[in-house]
Amino acid sequence: MLGYAPSGSPPSTYQVWGIIAIIFGVFCSLILGFPAALIGRSYGRKVTDLWAGGDVQAAARASRTARAWLIASTVLDVIGLILLSVSLFGTY
Repeated sequence: MLGYAPSGSPPSTYQVWGIIAIIFGVFCSLILGFPAALIGRSYGRKVTDLWAGGDVQAAARASRTARAWLIASTVLDVIGLILLSVSLFGTY
């Protein structure tokens, strides 16, 4: 019911994954992975507020969206790391 905090555990906020993705986004691919990690973290932060407000479906949707953005950020970070490695060590 909307407006009442539901019982049970809320969906994952992916907080740790978001922080790691932001850090790797800064070091590996500032242009590629960093913005996606910031978007994923913002959706992850919405999960707790939506769950506390009793909107279970919106909290689950925000959790899935956060996960999707963090997956994209991780993939882009790996691509950025590969491109960085090739550009630094590819001339040898």
